[in-house]
Amino acid sequence: MGNKDWILLLVPIVCNGLLVFVFQKFISNKIDHTNKRNNLRDEIVILFWKKMQDLNDVFIQINDSVRRNPEELNLGLETIKNKVIEIIQYYDKNKYDLCIFEKEYLSWENSWNTFTSTLQKYQNTKLERDYAIELGSQLQSVKDETQDLIATTRNKY
Repeated sequence: MGNKDWILLLVPIVCNGLLVFVFQKFISNKIDHTNKRNNLRDEIVILFWKKMQDLNDVFIQINDSVRRNPEELNLGLETIKNKVIEIIQYYDKNKYDLCIFEKEYLSWENSWNTFTSTLQKYQNTKLERDYAIELGSQLQSVKDETQDLIATTRNKY
């Protein structure tokens, strides 16, 4: 075999090797990029789920403390409000990654807005039994929507 035959034999092998290496590098970088993006999204969703779990825990703690001492209701509502604001801000910051829960989130947010508007309506009046029942049922609705959002977050991700 002459030099020409060796060149015709080795050049395609080397070129194919280089093409395979470049293609492998390209695919490897694409997979790494996708994995990083998925890991970031996972962290965001997990933190959102934890925040919702914390809110649910606050509901339970406040329900227990108000049963023992009804005067703690205002402090409890303030704590709930702070947790809800924290969740709303977190959702707004990470809406791109959390948009898969948008329907459930909007339902949860609407139930919270309904509760707060009713609470403001009765804020300067004496809290009669009917008003207390209405507020209690709306707060329970917020708690139920919270649990639905927790379940949806867990199921979808």
